[in-house]
Amino acid sequence: MRYLMLLSTLFLTACSSLSQHSVSEQQLANRSSLNAFNSVPYQQWQRAGDKVLWVNTQHSFIVVSVFKEGALARLGHDHVVVVHDLAGAINETKGVGDFGFSLKKMAVDEDVYRARMHLPLGISQLAIEGTRNNMLNKVLFADQYPYVKIHVQTLTGQKGYVGLLITLHGVTRRKIISYHIRQDSHHTFITGQTTLSQTQFGIKPFAVLGGALQVKNQINIQFNLETQEQKLN
Repeated sequence: MRYLMLLSTLFLTACSSLSQHSVSEQQLANRSSLNAFNSVPYQQWQRAGDKVLWVNTQHSFIVVSVFKEGALARLGHDHVVVVHDLAGAINETKGVGDFGFSLKKMAVDEDVYRARMHLPLGISQLAIEGTRNNMLNKVLFADQYPYVKIHVQTLTGQKGYVGLLITLHGVTRRKIISYHIRQDSHHTFITGQTTLSQTQFGIKPFAVLGGALQVKNQINIQFNLETQEQKLN
């Protein structure tokens, strides 16, 4: 049976404090960049001498867990949706970051991530494609709202927490999340988890059979980011 939904987002970033560099929800929602992440400001800041960390897309990912519910939930599956194409950067000097990804590039029910989340393996390719189609076209309306964008800012006096402005489905919402940071000589690793409610973003959780089989409103999100400094051309 096909159903599901999900969405998306999140994670975080590093240290500093800020106030003058924050943006409003409306400003973020109105950004006109055609891509999920606009790197130009971060390139300019780096050239001006700020410390900028860039997301290593190949080694960064977001895992979204989507759960079933309803009287006929036993007929369905829980799902795992993974973001593999996360782009973004963090300006440590200013205490801000921006990230983004394309909804259409998200992967659904890959065995390696189902195993990581302790879910049964062996979902058929036909079922995966049906789930993905429902998610993108009937829930997220990815043609109309193709990107998820996240603006991050550090919070004065709240070490280990950051404020997010998440733009999804044409709606921007604020959220404060915790994160963990680890560094070696070349990289900064940022991890954490949070939850989101689909209805907060005007999204109606997918349901069939009059709601007897449906997706829970709340989705769980885990993020694992690898960032590093890099030279600009």
